[in-house]
Amino acid sequence: MPETMTYADLFRIEFDRMHKNEKAFIHHFGVSLKKYWNPITGFDIIGFDRNVIKTPDNVSMSDYITDKFCKDAEQVIANMIEPIFPLEDEEKADE
Repeated sequence: MPETMTYADLFRIEFDRMHKNEKAFIHHFGVSLKKYWNPITGFDIIGFDRNVIKTPDNVSMSDYITDKFCKDAEQVIANMIEPIFPLEDEEKADE
């Protein structure tokens, strides 16, 4: 990943992420990912949970998606919320 990124670079990364996951998202959840994707903020997981998943209180969304849909469906969501930049702790662990 380049040392300096522009907004256009970030937009392209998020846009590519959306397109890579769109078919699997529709397959598993029956709705278009585009409805929950914003070009500036990326995937709207809160809106998606509120409208589609409806995770009960005090339940892990990841576990609920796996139980209600399947592990592959949970992986699609994990792909959508994966940070673009590695977290500091992950960078140190790689050294």
